[in-house]
Amino acid sequence: MLKKSLIAIALSVMMFLSHIPLAFPAEIALSVDNNQVQRWNRFVNGLLAVHELQSQGRNLEKKERTGGYSGLPKFYREVEYIDADSGKLLSRIRRESANPNNIHTIEVFFYDDQGRVSQDFSASYLARYRNAPIQTLINLHHYNGDLHSFRQFDASDNLIYEDCQGQFAGKPVGLSLEYHKIDDVKYGAEGPEAATAYQACFTGVSDTAGIYINPHRVAENFEAKNSAQ
Repeated sequence: MLKKSLIAIALSVMMFLSHIPLAFPAEIALSVDNNQVQRWNRFVNGLLAVHELQSQGRNLEKKERTGGYSGLPKFYREVEYIDADSGKLLSRIRRESANPNNIHTIEVFFYDDQGRVSQDFSASYLARYRNAPIQTLINLHHYNGDLHSFRQFDASDNLIYEDCQGQFAGKPVGLSLEYHKIDDVKYGAEGPEAATAYQACFTGVSDTAGIYINPHRVAENFEAKNSAQ
């Protein structure tokens, strides 16, 4: 189940990133929302704080590799931080090889009591034009019997994607919904069977990113809960 969870997360990220160029032509004037720039950069800082908080007091295993792009070989150095005791991937960070202080991408994972991914967060910058991340993702996971779903927001609390895979009422479920397709399934335009499966997948999942927009706060609450046990 964990392997399927991580595959689903990776696919959603890959689908998004596959349409993003590495750099925009210099002559194109980009519309800049300064509030979003600040908010999304704060989100990255929060993810880095989560990584540091989760790493404290743990026996970490690190897996490293170098990667890049066409025209930018060996652009980044990737490090996976794994809890050696549980084998769980806590975070994955890519930093620019030439500028190690510059984060290129960052991912952070939380798990429930059964070892399943409960929330994961990520942010990605373009290889050039680092004014703000080009992408921020907040994935809230839910499990209902043989169903695994996640609802995806960005750091501005926009719902952008939903996914649900598994079995329900003896039938396979495979929902992969961009934001503009969600209501058609949710409210029955795709048929009552799809609407019923949708409710089984997403009932109980938050309709907003809520406190998860501040991942550092989430990490502090998570660590406080663990310390009290």
